Amino acid sequence: MTHRPLLLAARLIALALLGGCSGGKKGPPNVLLISIDTLRPDRLGCYGHERETSPTLDGLAKAGVLFTDVTAASPWTLPSHASILTGRYPSRHGVKDHVNHLRRGVPTLASVLRGKGYKTMAVVNSHNLSERYGLNRGFLAFEYLEEQLADGSIPSRGPEILEKARGWLEAERTGPFFLFLHFYDVHSDFTPGESYREKFVRPYDGTKDGAIDGTTEQLARIRNGVGEIDADGVRFLLDMYDAEIRELDDLLGEFLAWLAQQGLAENTLVAITSDHGEEFMEHGSLLHGRTYFQEVIRVPLLLCGPGVPADLRVATPAHQVDIAPTLLALAGADIPKGLDGLDLSAAWREGALLPQRLLFAEADHNNQEPDVGRMVRTAGQKLLYNRLTEAVQLYDLELDPGESADRAEVEPESAERLMESLRAFLSGEQEREMIDAPSEAVQESLKELGY
Repeated sequence: MTHRPLLLAARLIALALLGGCSGGKKGPPNVLLISIDTLRPDRLGCYGHERETSPTLDGLAKAGVLFTDVTAASPWTLPSHASILTGRYPSRHGVKDHVNHLRRGVPTLASVLRGKGYKTMAVVNSHNLSERYGLNRGFLAFEYLEEQLADGSIPSRGPEILEKARGWLEAERTGPFFLFLHFYDVHSDFTPGESYREKFVRPYDGTKDGAIDGTTEQLARIRNGVGEIDADGVRFLLDMYDAEIRELDDLLGEFLAWLAQQGLAENTLVAITSDHGEEFMEHGSLLHGRTYFQEVIRVPLLLCGPGVPADLRVATPAHQVDIAPTLLALAGADIPKGLDGLDLSAAWREGALLPQRLLFAEADHNNQEPDVGRMVRTAGQKLLYNRLTEAVQLYDLELDPGESADRAEVEPESAERLMESLRAFLSGEQEREMIDAPSEAVQESLKELGY
C-alpha cells in the first residue's frame, strides 16, 4: 500500500487545485473522463457507505458536484460506454451487442473535442471498448490493455493505465487535452492487493467446500444455477469489492496529485462515473448484464473543476446520456443535434431546475437472447418489461427503493402509461450497423470474463 502520509499529502494537493470554479480560466479546460467499470455508488463514502473505500472520490465530490440518482443506459459495458461517449441511447447509437459497430455519422465526445482543437487519448481495459466496435472514434491515440492475461488471470491494471496516461500527457504539453481512462480494476475477478485485503476483508473460511473465491468463473456458474452462495459468501464478496475500490481510489489520488504537480489540475475538468453496477444477491443473482434493478443500473457521477461549483448535490434524476453534452458545454464546445442527453450544468450555470423526464435503459446481455429487457422510469416509478414473456413489473422507488414489491397489478394505469412511453421510445430505434461475430477464441475469452 502507498505510504499513508505521502498519499494524504498528494490527495490534499490535488483536491486543492481541482476544487470548485474559483479563479480565472486559462483557455478551454482540459477534460479528464474516468470510467470505473462495475462501480456501485452505494459502496462509496460520498454516497453514504460507512467504510473508508473512497477518500479521493469523496474529496472530489466535496470539491465539485455529485449527482445522487444517475441511471445507466444498459446493464453491461459495451452499450453503456457507447452511450457515455455519444450522449445517445443504445437504440440511437446502434451498439447493443458484439455484432454491432457505432453507426456511421454518430459524433462522439472525442470527435467533437478534437474538432475544437483538443488532443484526444483513451486508455481502456476491456474488449468491449476496443476499436472493433468503433468507440475509438475521435481519439488521436487509443490503447486497449487486455483485461485477461495469457495465464487466464484478470489482474488489476490500474497502475499501467495511469503510467500510459502520464507518458502521453508529458509528451503533449500544448493545447487542451481530452483524456478518457477506463479501469477494470473493480470488476471481477476480485483480486485486491494483500494490504487492502487485510484492511477490508473480514475473516472468511475460504478452505471449506464450495467457498467463494471472487472469480468471475465461479460467480457465473452460481448465476447459472451451478453451486450456491450463503450470506457469509456474499459478505466476503462485498468486502473484496470494497478493497478493490479503495485500492483504485488510492491510485487515482496519486494521479490527481501528479496532475497538480505538473500544473495541469487547475484547468482540468474531471468527471468520474461507471458503466453499470453489480449484483450481490439482492434479487437472487450475481454479476451484471441481465437485469435492470437499481444495484445494476444506478451509477455514480462526480464533476469537479473549471465551471463547476463546490459541494453541490443534485437529486434530480440524471442519466449516462447526459455526460457527453454536459462535458461539451463545460468545455465551450457546440453540442451536436440529436442527442438524447441534457447539459446538466444548466442546473447551476443558468439557475434552472433540471426537467423531470423519462429515463430509459435497454440492451441487456446473457439472457435467452440479446436485448430482452427494457426499462423506463420517472423520479419515483420504474417499469421493467420483458419482450419475450411480455411480463411487466412496476416498482415505487420512493417507498420501495429495494424493488421488492411489484405493483403492476395494483397500479395498472401507471403501468400502462409507462408502457406507452416505452413503446414510443422503442419506435424511434435506428438501424444498427452489423459486423461479424467475434472469433471463437475471443468469444471463449468473453465467456470467461462473464460476457
